[in-house]
Amino acid sequence: MAKLKKNRTKKNSGGILAALKRSRKVLACVALGIALAVPIPFVNTVIGYAPLIGYLILLALSFAYLKILAPKLTFDSEGIGDGCIRGERIPFKLVVRNESPLPAVCVQAKFFISDLFGDEGASTQRLVTLPPRSTKTFDFGVRFDHLGTYTVGIQQIRITDPFGVFAQVKENPEMHQVLVQPQVHNVAGLQISTDDNVESKKSFATVINDGMDYRGVREYRWGDPLKAIHWKLSAGAATKDYFTRLYETATNPGVEIIADLDNPRTGNPEELMCAYDAIMEAVLSIDEWCAAQGLESTLLFVDDAGRTRRFSGPLERMQAELMERMPRIAEGSGVAAIDLLGQEANSIYAQNNLVFITSCITQDLVGAITSARMSRRNPILIAIIPSCLDADTRQEMAEPLKRLGMAGIPYTIISQASDLGGQNA
Repeated sequence: MAKLKKNRTKKNSGGILAALKRSRKVLACVALGIALAVPIPFVNTVIGYAPLIGYLILLALSFAYLKILAPKLTFDSEGIGDGCIRGERIPFKLVVRNESPLPAVCVQAKFFISDLFGDEGASTQRLVTLPPRSTKTFDFGVRFDHLGTYTVGIQQIRITDPFGVFAQVKENPEMHQVLVQPQVHNVAGLQISTDDNVESKKSFATVINDGMDYRGVREYRWGDPLKAIHWKLSAGAATKDYFTRLYETATNPGVEIIADLDNPRTGNPEELMCAYDAIMEAVLSIDEWCAAQGLESTLLFVDDAGRTRRFSGPLERMQAELMERMPRIAEGSGVAAIDLLGQEANSIYAQNNLVFITSCITQDLVGAITSARMSRRNPILIAIIPSCLDADTRQEMAEPLKRLGMAGIPYTIISQASDLGGQNA
């Protein structure tokens, strides 16, 4: 799981500031004690010692007050469910109970929400004053705008004595886990081929190489691989032209969805989470559309160990397992997913439609998609460019895709999965 330096720095900075505040209080207490001890050499009587003794007694009583009160303070959060759909708002209650006969004059409760990567995404602090044997309830609401499994709940309460000198922190060992699941969108605008499905589950297509049966030759075209050239026939041709071997291979009119979880930048947590949302929701939306059309669908991705993983649809029944097994989006070049695309484009067992979903847009990716078209597949690129990026960066990322437009290969540029209704090619 990726860890973001920005979040860690923010968390460490908060801890340093809290330590400085506590240090200032300690120094102030010591300074006050020294000031009260100043008259003692000059007034060597009970009156001279009284201020310092009284001050020390108050400190001792304050410390004892804290030790009696702290074990009797309990806290919990109510109404937090196990999961929701992205974009939903979950209401919940923060409950703090004082079961002691002493009033709690200063209790600070910290409600914590992690981000996709397990770091602190947001936190809310409430200052509570509780009479003896009382309970206070605070209503909250959290909107989950990104997918993932989040840790939610009261992280800790900090109890302070009446004078603010001593403090005790009680951590919560039982935080809630909330699984935020994808939305499903209309993807009817994607140019997925379903023609062959009318006649049969399998059909045959002509490919340049890696086919099952030899079909014949045609004149060489720019971009044909050298290993596909029929050298013997080309050498004997009177026209001095080159010829390319053609083979016949079985194809399936279904859909293979290749998800690339690499991203070229990791400095912006919001960008990463938006890209992850778009990838996951695009995968689920395409899979559901395939099920409605009666098409087979398969999801492929490269896991954290570098292994190719396959999930056959419908994926809706295994969303939780899928989100657990898929790697979190992280910094990378997308090479592993591009290699996977090349393997599937030349495999005789692959589906006819190859939908490649990525936020890592490179010239190598464009070349791999072009090669997939030459292998008689129907490649479709879904390029994710988050809207949180500036206009110049978005334009630079989209630049390599012009080659696909010139080659007539369909592609879609989206910032979120709900944009899949429009086609940009």
